[in-house]
Amino acid sequence: MAATDPIHSWMYFLQRDPKFETERVYELRRQKPTKKIPQTNMLLEKVDNIAIHDVRPRLEQCSFGTTGFFLLDMDTGLVAEDFDHREKVIKCFLPQLAAEVKDRLNASRVQIFDYQLRKRNRDFPISNGEVYEYRQPSCLAHVGASPPPSPSHSPNQPWCETDIVT
Repeated sequence: MAATDPIHSWMYFLQRDPKFETERVYELRRQKPTKKIPQTNMLLEKVDNIAIHDVRPRLEQCSFGTTGFFLLDMDTGLVAEDFDHREKVIKCFLPQLAAEVKDRLNASRVQIFDYQLRKRNRDFPISNGEVYEYRQPSCLAHVGASPPPSPSHSPNQPWCETDIVT
């Protein structure tokens, strides 16, 4: 397999449902569900054989105005193991990230409220019944349901919805 060949995998997508026109999608993670409030209102559909491409060779093709997201190629001075140390991430990485995003979006301010480190357990996606040390890779597509960011954006191309304060 060449470096540019895609891998194929599966992912869950939110099913279209009229209730989402008036009700926001949610999932409770830190609160115990009740009879009145279920753990989630999501209706998910598994889609198999999705081609997943390495986007890094296409950095320049991704822009906030056309794809709804952009990628940053940052020289942070950190190595992979540094991300295991919350203090180092907060002191070194997050300020650099905020500055890069602020510059890229020409924003007056960027505020990072939280971050999440995900590390794949060797058994993932099969659960071994233990609590993982880190959040696992997402198997759920994160896409917006609002109108696309530009008229030239294909309705069949997913994009991310983001709130930006400038």
